[in-house]
Order: sequence, then structure tokens, then C-alpha cells
Amino acid sequence: MKIFQLLSALLLLSTALMADNTINLRIINGTKVPQHSSQWEWILSLRQNGEHICGASLIAPQWAVTAAHCISEDNGVVPASVLSVMSGSYHVNNGRSVVPVTQVIRYPQYSEVDVDNDIALLRLASAVTAVAPISLANNATLQTGDPAFVAGWGNMSTTGVEFPNDLMEVDLKIIDFNECSRSYGAEGIFLTHNMFCAGYMDGSKDSCQGDSGGPLITPKSSGYELTGVVSFGGSEEQMCGAANFPGIYTKVANYVSWIESYTGVLQREISLENTLKTKGSYAVSGTFGWYDFENVPPAFDWVYQTQSGRIFQLQGKAPSEHDVFGWKEVYGIALQPQWKMISLGSDIDGDGTTKFDWVLVGVNTDAVYKLSGVRENGTFQYSDKLNVRYIIEESVIRFYE
Repeated sequence: MKIFQLLSALLLLSTALMADNTINLRIINGTKVPQHSSQWEWILSLRQNGEHICGASLIAPQWAVTAAHCISEDNGVVPASVLSVMSGSYHVNNGRSVVPVTQVIRYPQYSEVDVDNDIALLRLASAVTAVAPISLANNATLQTGDPAFVAGWGNMSTTGVEFPNDLMEVDLKIIDFNECSRSYGAEGIFLTHNMFCAGYMDGSKDSCQGDSGGPLITPKSSGYELTGVVSFGGSEEQMCGAANFPGIYTKVANYVSWIESYTGVLQREISLENTLKTKGSYAVSGTFGWYDFENVPPAFDWVYQTQSGRIFQLQGKAPSEHDVFGWKEVYGIALQPQWKMISLGSDIDGDGTTKFDWVLVGVNTDAVYKLSGVRENGTFQYSDKLNVRYIIEESVIRFYE
């Protein structure tokens, strides 16, 4: 139940009770989720003393994520002893699979004033194994107009109270952040880059009271991933579905490292095992980038910088069967990295050689390719884009499912 009042241009949060003058998010102009649908099977109803208060998402068998304001009260966080989650049903009053919460972890920099860092973790008393958890969007780039979906048991009325028993869903669009920020800024509400906006500027579709803490998902190559957590929205005049005031969502990608540090949820990531038949995190072997050499075909305007700082220009076909590519050392180049290049250090293909067991990882993209040979002109052959996710750290690349 995302809630906050506008007082002297500051947002003050209360999560225990809903007041008439609060600004909330709910499902507006959505549709009922069919009982046979598996799209939202990991969604949870967060309950306080048995009553639904917010949505949540199962991200590991014994962990859920929700909004920080959902578990906040005047003197800190709501005691775990009064919280539970319902899983395995789209009917909010089913109650057959209710699991107690044993630990509440609110993001330490959560701000009740501007609702920044509105995210929290819930440790469950027992594992939920009947459904698969939702994967996290750990390097998603949100583009204006991209499709998104939200689900919850929140209020469906913009003028009164109409809470459904059945889970409702609504399709939204990612809204231009600058346009959204200007609208909210005019009312003294200032957005941060831990937030993003989704919905429609005409207010035709939205989410609201009772939906807070629940999921915003976006499509990926196969299925969906958790991209946002329902946080807040609306204007002083209208709680939800207000024109020019789309819903505000916490950007999950900004908190993946924090989530992992507590939950180990990404340890099920198990690196590249299913795709490349190997395990582990891999040390960065070097940086692969482009440089405009004069009188050199574009195919060879590529350089490779080792960890020690030496830079080599590609020179065509590998000089011997032991080399991956032809090269010569060059100097005085300011390299703009585009790829990280790593050796997996094992015989991925089982052909008795590690010559092409290298992977290129996009620095600012979600692209991963495995080298698979050299063409007649000396340029690389590479695999189709691999279906893996990753985080690039200073000296290590960590792969996830």
C-alpha cells in the first residue's frame, strides 16, 4: 500500500492506515488474470495480521522483494512477527499457502521524505517450492515506449473503494523520465534515478492502493523479468489514473548487488553452466575496442588491451594454429572499451583445444558472444547471442541465468 501525503512540498509516508488525502497507486482499467495463467505465479500477497496490505515478488524460494514503505512504520520497520505472505493463488482471500515472514530488511538509505530507495526484502519461514521465482532485471535498459505489465489486488476505482478478490493486471508503457519528472516537479515532488515512470500520460491505465510493493515486469528473450517495484504516484487532486502523473516504480536493476549480498538469490545463476558447460566467475582478460586506423580495412580497426595495459591491433588471420588472431603491438592509442574479452580457461567445445574458448561481453549492452573461429579474411566468427546475464565488476565478470 504505497502511501504518502504532500505536506509543504515534502512527501511523508505512512503505511499502517490509508487516509482520505493520500496519493496511491492501484490497478486502473486492468483485466482479471485467468486462474490457469502462469505469468504471475510467483506473485505474493503481503499480509499484516492476516490482512492484505501490499504486493510482493518471490525472487528465491525463501526470499521476496517488496516496497520499503510497505514495511515501514513511525518507529522503524513493521515487526516480522505480524507479517506473512500468501502464494500460489490469484484469489487474495484463498489463504491456503500462507508463509510467515521471519526477517524484514529495509534498504538502509530508504527515505520517507522523497520515497527514494523504496525497496525491502522479506525472508520467509519456509521455502516456496511450488512455483519458480521471477528473475531480476540486473542490467535492463529502459526505453521510452517499451511494454511493461503490473499486477496486484489494489483498488480499481479513482473515485471510491473497489478492491478485487481476484488478481488484476494492466499493460503499461515506459514513460520518458524527463517528461514525467517535470510533471511531478511542478508539485514539489522530485524523482531520482532510482525510480522510473510507467503508464500513460493521459492516466488511462495505472496501479494503486494495495498494489504497492508488487511487481512491474518487462519481456525478455524468454519470459519476463522483475524490472520495477510499485512505489507511488498521483497528484494532489487525484490518487490514481491522474493525467500527467503516471506511476513511479523502484528500479530493481539498481539494487541487484544489495539483494544478492543478503539473499544469494543470484547464486542460482550458476554462471554459464547451461550455455557454455562451465562454471564460475571469470577474471577479465582484457578490453576489446575499436580504433580508427588510417588505410586499414574496418574489419581490422580493432585493438585488444591486456590487463597489463599492452595494446595489440588485429592483423587478420591467425599466424598459427595456436593463436586466436593475428596481431601486432601498437602504442599511443586512447582506447574506448566496447567489449570485455575473457578466456574461459577450459575446453568448452570438447575438441581438445582452448583456442576459441573465449567470450566477448558488451560493456554497455546485454550482448555475450563466444568466439568460434576465424574467417578467411582473418576476422572473427562468433556464436549467436548467448542467453546469459552478467555484471561487469572492476576485474571480474559474473554470469547469471
